[in-house]
Amino acid sequence: MNQLSYNSSIGENKIPVAELIVDDVPLAKLLGRDDLIGFDGGISSRPPLEPDPNKTYVLAVCSCGYSECGSVEGRIISPTGAIGETTIFKDFKYASKNPILEFTRENYTSVIRAIEEEFHEFELQRLKKKQEQELLEYAHKKEVVAAYLEALVQLASLPDLVDRTARTMHCEPDEVTALEIARWLVSPMIFEERRELVDEALQDIGEQTSGLGLGLQFSDGELLRWSLRVTTDDTGRKLIIEGYSDDKSAPFINRTVDLSAIL
Repeated sequence: MNQLSYNSSIGENKIPVAELIVDDVPLAKLLGRDDLIGFDGGISSRPPLEPDPNKTYVLAVCSCGYSECGSVEGRIISPTGAIGETTIFKDFKYASKNPILEFTRENYTSVIRAIEEEFHEFELQRLKKKQEQELLEYAHKKEVVAAYLEALVQLASLPDLVDRTARTMHCEPDEVTALEIARWLVSPMIFEERRELVDEALQDIGEQTSGLGLGLQFSDGELLRWSLRVTTDDTGRKLIIEGYSDDKSAPFINRTVDLSAIL
């Protein structure tokens, strides 16, 4: 009776790799494939707890982690019986040697269960780290939106706001309305003015004028993901500045700027 065990390592893809060991010899080496290592959780056809005798399973793959690049496959058969249940590896493919390896059922299942538990724990930790990172990024993006919103409030409070708007929007000062000011505030032509009012630590999301990518966007009407929208109220004398994290929910931050004194 052979003895099955495994070695665990971190592969080139930064995920755990399980290398099956038979009688203290790596299975791939035993089959004449020293160029191969074990398998990782990304291999869907890896050995299961309850193998199907009509299927072949990937037992070792190329160090790159892809079975298509190179692998050894074989059948895993667990004949049932009242006494001495065993699991057999046989009918190997892509191997230079083709032995029949036999293990106790308990030995086989304990090794596969340990491998799956290790893969599962790694995946749980990976997902946890990903969620933590996403939460940090989400919070930081909200900080950036809030910082740019304050920048727009400052720009909307400038004493020469009307003249600045008229020059950029190519109209006469007496033609400037709250709507024109809203368009000026979100215009890509004042990119530098907005950015100068935002702390350097909060600039790394960056601005954009198209709907592509993940940058901060500006709008005078449409709801956009990670954007600042500037509109006017019904009186046409106030600016409403809102910050959005997506294009479906209500703004998570907003400010109103009264323009009655200058319009």
